[in-house]
Amino acid sequence: MRHAEAGAFDHMTRKPVGETAGTAIVPDMYEMRREPEPRQIMRHEAWDIQWSTVERCRQIRSVMGCEPVFGLMTALGLFGIGPPEGCLLDVDVHVVRHRDARSRRYPAGVDVHTWSRLTTGMLTRVYGFLCTIPAATFAQLAQYCPYDSLIMLADRLTCRDRMLARASWDDLHDFVAACPRLRNGQVARRAVNLSRPGTDSPFESRLRLGALQYGLPEPTVNHAVETADGGRMFLDMAYPDYQIGMEFHGRHHLDQYRQDTERLNGLNASGWSVFQAWSETLFDETRRNVFYGNVRDALTAAGAVDVMSPVRDLWVLGDGRRSRPH
Repeated sequence: MRHAEAGAFDHMTRKPVGETAGTAIVPDMYEMRREPEPRQIMRHEAWDIQWSTVERCRQIRSVMGCEPVFGLMTALGLFGIGPPEGCLLDVDVHVVRHRDARSRRYPAGVDVHTWSRLTTGMLTRVYGFLCTIPAATFAQLAQYCPYDSLIMLADRLTCRDRMLARASWDDLHDFVAACPRLRNGQVARRAVNLSRPGTDSPFESRLRLGALQYGLPEPTVNHAVETADGGRMFLDMAYPDYQIGMEFHGRHHLDQYRQDTERLNGLNASGWSVFQAWSETLFDETRRNVFYGNVRDALTAAGAVDVMSPVRDLWVLGDGRRSRPH
């Protein structure tokens, strides 16, 4: 993980900012120095978010006369991540400070948050701007985000795309576990328990969580499949023992849609049954029930026994006893 540079000065604690320990992530993972192609939708969105946030932080720092520590949604923006759905915070710039920091005036449009347990070990730099590390940002957002949005945020931080991933599952788990008095800490811990690294989009997260709520077994995320022609493809969600898969179709350019169609044809030729979901599938209860019902019937036809559990609540599923990544 990239950490704050040695020699930098922390205006909160009045001490030098040192390096911290953690799971290593290539520094470039935080900074997108080349604009992705527009067809790379997730990457291009992250690029837009990151650079608009960088410009806003530059403006704020220029009028403050000190080095602020950006946190919460502003830190997310520096990482190229948009506001979690349903977050209670507004879109102002968010700065965090230790409760013992010297009082100072902040410009209009800056929301200041006091975090008594904030340490220099929770800081990093993105394009020279000091901000909270991804795990600390996630933990502090627990008090402002709905539970399901927090799960999806954990998925996003640990996504499969190495250019967009900002933390490992262990980073998040270990950080919230080490903060017993974290505000809404139980929500954060359960959200991490129910998150899965390696997803590609929030909609895929919804697809997985919906399957669990419906009572289906937990699917494997981004499962690699050897195709009949010797190639290798990835399924968004899969039940490998029964060759049943689930795919989410999002916003695609025409060429990407064609590639996905060819990919699914190859999977079908290899003996897989792949069920395709659209955003309407996930947000319409009737369509959602039909979709997961079809997956259930396919699993049963493939020989799965006792495939269904009672309809389950995400809060219960996140208790940690049956929700840790394999």
